[in-house]
Amino acid sequence: MHSIVIPKLNANDDVCILTAWSVADGERVSAGALLAVVETSKTTLELVAEADGLLLRDFEEGSEARVGQSIGYLFPDEAARAAFLNSGARLALEVSSPRITRKARDLMDRHRLTESDLAALGKPVIRESDVRALLATRADESDRDSPPLPARTGRPAEAIELTRHQRAVARTVTASRREIPDAFLLIKIDCDRALDSLAATSATAGMQIGLLEALVWLTGRLRSSYPHFFGQVIDDESFLPAKTAHIGVTLDQGRGLFVPVVRDVDQLTLEQVAETLDEYRYHAFRGEFEESSLGEGAFSVALIAEPDVVFSVPVILPGQVCMLSLCAVVEELVLDNGEVRARRVIHLGLAYDHRFINGREAGAFCRELKNAIEGWEEDHVGR
Repeated sequence: MHSIVIPKLNANDDVCILTAWSVADGERVSAGALLAVVETSKTTLELVAEADGLLLRDFEEGSEARVGQSIGYLFPDEAARAAFLNSGARLALEVSSPRITRKARDLMDRHRLTESDLAALGKPVIRESDVRALLATRADESDRDSPPLPARTGRPAEAIELTRHQRAVARTVTASRREIPDAFLLIKIDCDRALDSLAATSATAGMQIGLLEALVWLTGRLRSSYPHFFGQVIDDESFLPAKTAHIGVTLDQGRGLFVPVVRDVDQLTLEQVAETLDEYRYHAFRGEFEESSLGEGAFSVALIAEPDVVFSVPVILPGQVCMLSLCAVVEELVLDNGEVRARRVIHLGLAYDHRFINGREAGAFCRELKNAIEGWEEDHVGR
């Protein structure tokens, strides 16, 4: 028997909706065949068969599944499939991991119900009607008892409900604040020289190459010198360094927050980084990304595009160890050899997981970026 398991999705999602099965229950499939389509808060993902076999669909369309959860099985023959159906194994799996339909989950979220609230029902599938029945029961109990139950079973009529996309962001932020002991460092960078050079380069190249593109490119080139800044947290005492610099960049063009990943930055030229980010801005505007663009980030950069924002403390994505924040360019007056002059500066922030990175290392990392930007040369282009 081969289980069909929901894979790791992206930085924001640990659940998805099974949108549609592409193969009939009991049909034989070959390895590589399309089995089902699932939907995250940001995109859709196709699940393909990893082995040959007869399909047992063990999950309803429209239901919510978690990362690592089995939604079906592939069997070598009909006898093995029938034996599983007639055994108690399937029932045990259903009871231990109830499925929640999309409408049921939305209703649970609106009334702040958790899965433990519905555990007593003992049902393998939780539907909208089950949630409504529980809410009705609690309302009756509230009428009979004094004091009433906590207000989590209802919300004011004027309350604004988060979109499914924003709820995914909220889960990520909550997990980050709960699990990651972060620290923060801020460094000021004189960017006059870099801005002038990048503006000239953009005009010549016919594409946007600004401080964000330069920062992502420069950060990728630091991976080999600072390997413990790029990678994946295993547990409180171990960390897996990344073999290449996959860098996520926050983009919000009014369709929600996305963190697409520029892959292999340490192997790209500055122009290639710019081309990729330009494409990602287009997808962010449309609110459409392929799942492959959103996963496997080893490092992230938060772009704060709002003017006059001096600095921002970014939220480290679960599994990563740090995140840079790039804020707006601001002008300031400085005394230079007895002369007062204006200059343009940015404030670059670094939030870092203090379990793996200490302040001295964080400062050295930011100093490398500061020196590279302040000493920017036109020959960076094409490299």
